[in-house]
This record gives sequence, C-alpha cells and structure tokens, in this order.
Amino acid sequence: MADVDGFFAAFSDLDSDAYADGTLPAQTKELIGIALSVCSRCDECVAHHVQSAQALGVKAAEAHEAVKLGVVAAGSVAYPTARNAVELIDQLLV
Repeated sequence: MADVDGFFAAFSDLDSDAYADGTLPAQTKELIGIALSVCSRCDECVAHHVQSAQALGVKAAEAHEAVKLGVVAAGSVAYPTARNAVELIDQLLV
C-alpha cells in the first residue's frame, strides 16, 4: 500500500506504541485487541491480533475469553467473526 504523506507509517507507529508493554502487559493488550476486533467484525484484525498473541505466548483459553467479551459487547451480529476467530485460535494457540 502506498504511504500517503506518511499517514500509514505514522499510524503503524501509533499502533506499535499502543500495543507495546506498558502498565498493561503486551499480552493483555493483544487480548483486548482480539475482543475489539471481534466486536468490530474485522476478520483481518482478528488474524493480526491472534498472530501477535501467539508470538507473545498467549494461551488459547485466554484468547477464547477475549472472543466471548467481543460477542457480549457487539451482540449476535459478531457471531460469524467470533466463529472464525475461534477456528484461528484453535489452529495457532496452545
């Protein structure tokens, strides 16, 4: 993707900073990212956060709970994304 006036690079930096270890550990932030991605019904976002969670050693059971929170927040409209998220979690996380 072309970087329009540095916008996408700046957003990427913001995203990296937001998900880095801080007062909340990076693992917790990725679980929040999974929940928000399910709530937003963004399969691509779910994949990104599940892969990031995998790299950080997040457990499948932890990610499953995050998916449930996303469904509770968004309602049944998020169910298809949640189903896809659980399938990916079961493939990638222990």
